Amino acid sequence: LLARRLLERGVRFVQAYTAGWDSHDYLAKSHGERIRAVDRPIAALLKDLKQRGMLED
Repeated sequence: LLARRLLERGVRFVQAYTAGWDSHDYLAKSHGERIRAVDRPIAALLKDLKQRGMLED
């Protein structure tokens, strides 16, 4: 929601950040958990922006 509101107000770049990607062991498990945590929120943001016609910018 915050990312969309920033974009609606003219911000040209929004970075979504989550820590913990620097794994040196158990990569499949640890990265899998992180991917599951960010996949749906990012997909929802992209879907929302597309529905509002904001992806073309």
